[in-house]
Amino acid sequence: MPGDPTTKVKILGEEYRIQGDSDAEEIQKLARFVEEMMKELLGASPITEPKRLAVLTAMNIAQKLLRERENSTQLLETLKERIGELTDRLDDTLLAVDLETPILSSDLVEH
Repeated sequence: MPGDPTTKVKILGEEYRIQGDSDAEEIQKLARFVEEMMKELLGASPITEPKRLAVLTAMNIAQKLLRERENSTQLLETLKERIGELTDRLDDTLLAVDLETPILSSDLVEH
């Protein structure tokens, strides 16, 4: 991280310098997301301590992340099952075609 470019962001009126391997546009996008989450919490309850707001925001973001991971895992399992079903159907179809092929070939030879 040392030597990585620094990006200035503003979250709830406070300016921060963020250094990382993400580009400035992505860091700005992340900062906007964090600020939106903080504002959402502030709108729901009067939190006056910045540290408490930061921790609650982190907890909300972590909850969203875990839900997305669970959804992704479930989707992946569903896709694997569906791919398995389609593969089985394809195998059955190919087997049926293979079994019919000699009959078709012998019919062509006779005519």
